[in-house]
Amino acid sequence: MCSCCSLVSLYLSSSIRDGIYAISIWRPGPSGEKGRKGPVSFFPPVNSSYICCTMRTVPNPQLPVLSREQIDWLSSCTSGNLSHDASTGLVSVKGNFDCSRQGLRDLKGVRFGTVTGYFNADDNLFTTLDGFPREILSHLYLTSNPLTSLKNAPSEVGGHLTLNKNQLTSLEGLPRKIGGALWVSTNPVSEEVLHKIAHLMGGLLYQNYLDSVELLWSEIPIEDQVLLYRPNFYWIGSEEKRKIEAFLFYSNIKNML
Repeated sequence: MCSCCSLVSLYLSSSIRDGIYAISIWRPGPSGEKGRKGPVSFFPPVNSSYICCTMRTVPNPQLPVLSREQIDWLSSCTSGNLSHDASTGLVSVKGNFDCSRQGLRDLKGVRFGTVTGYFNADDNLFTTLDGFPREILSHLYLTSNPLTSLKNAPSEVGGHLTLNKNQLTSLEGLPRKIGGALWVSTNPVSEEVLHKIAHLMGGLLYQNYLDSVELLWSEIPIEDQVLLYRPNFYWIGSEEKRKIEAFLFYSNIKNML
């Protein structure tokens, strides 16, 4: 046993309760005997001296597991408690998670479930939201990333959603519910147009992304139409399509000069 466990011995439970790794905390009795069994906490207990460098985290190798690197990273970013659901592989956070300014392109293979606080991923290199929490009860910060769309975004964000200084040319994947404000300044598509699309998508008469863009299309300036255009925009006729393609070609040449 290593020195960091001189006062507390950890024994992983031989069974999994409700599909979640459980750690039984034993306090040593006289002459090294097992003392009374302490309360059960869920793996890994954050901000705790209970995590031991020799601790094994795989009671059943057939279930999804977290590597030591992932555990250390999660612990360093979390203010609160973590739980890992072995039946789904999802990590949930009871508290806040801050992985901002780390130059991240992904979440190190971690997939999140619910975060009860905020989730801060500002100033990174995310081009996809794969693995991001399915639900965030407070704010989601994504300022200064090269995101072009919101595919795989949480279904619900309880607070603000900040997407300033990205590369958004689509709001596909926008959370169904945003409890606070939506911030989308300094993106290729104008802030005004993005807000109009988001308003339709989040209104009482919920529209999906494609329907929302179609409803607004005639009001959208050509500069933004060019950026928003996708081949699956079925309402675009051949003549308008040629116009958009010509404008895009001209814009590309202009940017090269």
